[in-house]
Amino acid sequence: MENVLVYPYNKSYQPYVWNGEIDGNKIIKSLVSPSGWGIEGKEVQSLTGKYVVSSNFSYELKGCSTVWFVEDDALPLPEDLLISKVQEAVENGKDILYTRYKDKQLYDKVMTMLQSTNKQPILREEEKSQVKLDDFCYSIKVPIIAILGLEEGVQKFDVQVALWRKLKELGYEVEAISTRLDSEVIGMNSIPQFMFETGMSETQKIIQYNHYVKQIELTKKPDIIILGVPGSVMPFDSVNHNNFGIMSYLISMAVPVDYAILCAPFYTNSDFDFTDINRDIYHKFGFEVAFCHIAPITLDLRSIFEDSKRRFFTLKEDYIQQELRKHEKDDVGYVLTPNNIEKLAHRVLEVLS
Repeated sequence: MENVLVYPYNKSYQPYVWNGEIDGNKIIKSLVSPSGWGIEGKEVQSLTGKYVVSSNFSYELKGCSTVWFVEDDALPLPEDLLISKVQEAVENGKDILYTRYKDKQLYDKVMTMLQSTNKQPILREEEKSQVKLDDFCYSIKVPIIAILGLEEGVQKFDVQVALWRKLKELGYEVEAISTRLDSEVIGMNSIPQFMFETGMSETQKIIQYNHYVKQIELTKKPDIIILGVPGSVMPFDSVNHNNFGIMSYLISMAVPVDYAILCAPFYTNSDFDFTDINRDIYHKFGFEVAFCHIAPITLDLRSIFEDSKRRFFTLKEDYIQQELRKHEKDDVGYVLTPNNIEKLAHRVLEVLS
């Protein structure tokens, strides 16, 4: 097994670290974050133990054979710093996993740097085999689970990964299409790049996403497909528009949804009644929400008064579970514990059977 250094590590990659193994035969060994990002020395849990985030790239590089360059989260990594780390890794004979696909210009620049070496990045499935685009949508026969978000940052990917693993543990052939562009490293399918392109019409995106899912259905023959839906399902207001829920609409038009899980933040004084929201989702997208996951974040009211933009801060998971126990709702909960994700998996299987 090869040892992997993850750079620049940020909390959005915690689900990958939890698994520990990536790309079939690689083990995550080190997490490195730039100085000033505020997470140096933080502990990150995994299935096999825990990691301590470092800021010393050169030192951690010595114990690894591969460097995985990942996307930024809230803080952007300066281009010159990134290039210097890629150069240092190559000069030290390290293999490169480069999955920073969002910035195409920078991606092409790094690929040019690597062209004279054998340090090639992994390819997404859509780059290996482009989906043929016919002018119609295919019927999708495999059951589809959709993971949606009421806001950004509500653990959609965490829930998707946890449910995907649990269903596989229960003996099912499960394929997942994530909300990210680099999920092949843990055995998932990444969302196609074309869903974010501005040069393609919405009609083309719907049809081609349908074909992407159909290709997975035909070639991998799964029992279940779990879709992660980027963004939010609907706008909150004209300032916090959440891209108007357009991505959710496109995907709902492309494929049928048999079981929907909505991830939402914790709202102070909430009774966890999502009846009105679920009704709106049904009328907008044509499917019902079967379960709501409450993420440990809550609205920072000061942000509303400062500039009308909604921002959130993190709560303790124990507090969320304590609040949920006061209401005891079957279709609302915090699922990111071993017992709760197993309950959700069996709940899903019961509905789909």
